[in-house]
Amino acid sequence: PLENAIPVVGGASVAFVNPPRLELDFTGLANVAEFRVIDGTIRKIIQNTLKDVVVLPNRIFVPVHPANLFVEGYEPVLGVLRLRVMRGRGFV
Repeated sequence: PLENAIPVVGGASVAFVNPPRLELDFTGLANVAEFRVIDGTIRKIIQNTLKDVVVLPNRIFVPVHPANLFVEGYEPVLGVLRLRVMRGRGFV
């Protein structure tokens, strides 16, 4: 929501349309996680957690303005429309 004073934005709604791709590199003592079974398990846990939290229709709200009450009116997304324009003409 827009505010009358700086910061102009009261908060941001953050989400991914598709699950994000992960690139993990374990170093030091965590290098044990490079074993295929452990690595796969850790990646699966992280990906499932991300999917459950920030992949549409799920999203997170990040408040910017401390007095923002937008969280109280926060409603879940009803759906997502993906539109892909294949070609066009006559724009100029």
